[in-house]
Amino acid sequence: MKHDLGLTINLSTKLGLSFFLLSAFALASFSQSAKSNSTGSSVPMSKAEDVGFSSERLQRIHAAMQRHIDAGEIAGVITLVARNGKVVYFDPQGWADLETKRPMQKDNVFNLASATKPITAVAVLMMVEEGKIHLNDPVWKYVPEFKNEKVRILKAGATLETDSGVSATADPVASPELVKANHDITIRDLLTHTSGLMSLGVPNPGAPDSNELLKTNLAGMVPRFAAVPLDFQPGTKWAYSNWAGFDVLGRIVEITSGKPFDQFLKERIFEPLGIKDTGFGPFSDFRAPRLATRYNPSPTGLKKTDPPTPWSAATKYFSGAAGLSGSTEDYWRFMQMLANGGEFNGKRLLSPETVELMRSNHVGDLFPGSQGFPREGTGFGYGVQVVTDRNASNSLLPNGTFGWVGASGCEGLTSPKENIVMIFMVGGGNNGAARDDFHTTAIQAFIQ
Repeated sequence: MKHDLGLTINLSTKLGLSFFLLSAFALASFSQSAKSNSTGSSVPMSKAEDVGFSSERLQRIHAAMQRHIDAGEIAGVITLVARNGKVVYFDPQGWADLETKRPMQKDNVFNLASATKPITAVAVLMMVEEGKIHLNDPVWKYVPEFKNEKVRILKAGATLETDSGVSATADPVASPELVKANHDITIRDLLTHTSGLMSLGVPNPGAPDSNELLKTNLAGMVPRFAAVPLDFQPGTKWAYSNWAGFDVLGRIVEITSGKPFDQFLKERIFEPLGIKDTGFGPFSDFRAPRLATRYNPSPTGLKKTDPPTPWSAATKYFSGAAGLSGSTEDYWRFMQMLANGGEFNGKRLLSPETVELMRSNHVGDLFPGSQGFPREGTGFGYGVQVVTDRNASNSLLPNGTFGWVGASGCEGLTSPKENIVMIFMVGGGNNGAARDDFHTTAIQAFIQ
């Protein structure tokens, strides 16, 4: 941000004042940096040049993020870059809470929102590797209520979405016709968002109110999803099943593993990876003071998300779609496991072949342009978006880069060929431009 002091003084005074201001700024920056970096993280840092990055060029990340903080788009952010399992950049900036001026620190905890979904996908694929789930299994094999699903055909002239990706305003209640689904929705359909189950932004009067999950658990809610007609014939469209699809998957993991979903994740994923801060529900333990406040953008600036989303507030509903909160280091450990082909620190969760399957495009050309995901040159795997053509996507992200972002803005990305991991943690706000700038400034610093 440029400031014009409007001062008319002689050169020596200018130089003295400049030295004073620069010294004060440097001292304040050092103090803030020391305060921000003094707590919480056990991530070992490596020299950027040892793994093909430029230390000097990595500093562009900080400058870019600060511009978005100064513009009031986000309160604060944590960015992390790693290669070959070595973290070369880990920077908290801005505020974890605007009202109290609580500075962002490395060990802050964030509502992951839909960044939960890749973790759920890994849980499902672990069950696949054990032969307890098959990708082409019909969902009704595990939740019988899903047998004989119906698809709603909207009245003449109505469509599921406009050319801009926004759901149509035509009222689907007026004269829907229900027809039999062309095939039973499968595990694969849910993982790829091609099931038609409760698509984001598509009005469906049969869908439960999300606040009802505060009173129940997955076993109580998931059968109710089966009563909701599908929005299209399975496999014919890509439409984001923001809530239902991955909660059904979480319930199927419960059924096939014999454990509550939170216990499965803790024992089978979090503990083996050394993940200590990630979990479901509102935190009332040692993590509570470290929770970064989530904000919504508004015409008058950032406003605290109040009340919290039901997914983050539920105490016994363990949402595989959007229920987890966690730290930057935790999410790096998870994404680094995927970058390593399913293994981290000697603990293997998945085989390299299964990770490759997860990060492959399974939807052809259905994804680009769907529901506000307009970027060409991308596809969709199992719970993750995949860059298929960096030129078409107008992005520096290398081909094969995969990951997913939550509504809170939290995102993890992995570029397998380059073995680069990028983590972006933020408490909501208008964070899209900042996230794009992080992608660019992180990759431009990779000089091999």
